[in-house]
Amino acid sequence: MLHRKSTATNIKSPDVKIRAYKFSLDVIKIVNQLSEKRAFWSIGDQLLRSATSS
Repeated sequence: MLHRKSTATNIKSPDVKIRAYKFSLDVIKIVNQLSEKRAFWSIGDQLLRSATSS
């Protein structure tokens, strides 16, 4: 009997990519709804860059 070692990157890769893409879209929507006040620019910018980086 052969035991095949599986890794999360092999099995879940497409699912993780899809979920990450959907998460990025959700964050973009949230950032677009933030107030136009200067205090939110920095927070929104950092959140957007963090959520959409690969």
